[in-house]
Amino acid sequence: MINRRQAIGAAATLAVATAATQLVTPGTALAAQTGWASCPKCQSLWWPNTPYAIPCRAGGHHTKDGSFSYQVKVQSDGGAGQNDWRSCAACQCLWWSGGTAGRCAGDPNGHRISSYAIGKSWYYLVEFEPQFPSERHQRGWRSCANCSVLFFTPVGGPNGRCASGGRHEPVGSWKYLLRY
Repeated sequence: MINRRQAIGAAATLAVATAATQLVTPGTALAAQTGWASCPKCQSLWWPNTPYAIPCRAGGHHTKDGSFSYQVKVQSDGGAGQNDWRSCAACQCLWWSGGTAGRCAGDPNGHRISSYAIGKSWYYLVEFEPQFPSERHQRGWRSCANCSVLFFTPVGGPNGRCASGGRHEPVGSWKYLLRY
């Protein structure tokens, strides 16, 4: 007989195995994981390929309605960009782990790289915004100074919702781009 914990562990293993099979080598990019989405409510980049309902700071759960399917480079393959980005086991957002744990919509103690149900996150590399991006790139991505997640901020637009309350704060952030 399988107990609840074993069933959840099996589901998480399946999700990690599915994620591993989604590694691709796109055009000029090095290996990347495809399938990331931008939540239109909080504007954070998050991993929707999980069997769990993921909490969104803007209310309810994250959704990928109207989002591109983004690619995020895997750090171990190198290349230009910023290292130490991880997927949070609680909110599934991509966050920069090179500083503090940041504020998390799914865990009051901050972002974490693993849980009893979700295995340890890979290390990712987020590309810096070049002067002249090519097609299938989206500019306008920043790191929030309060919650540490990667979020989209359209030119002149709002900055989504931050887990620390209010809007995401791009002060001090590099300018990033994502491939889709």
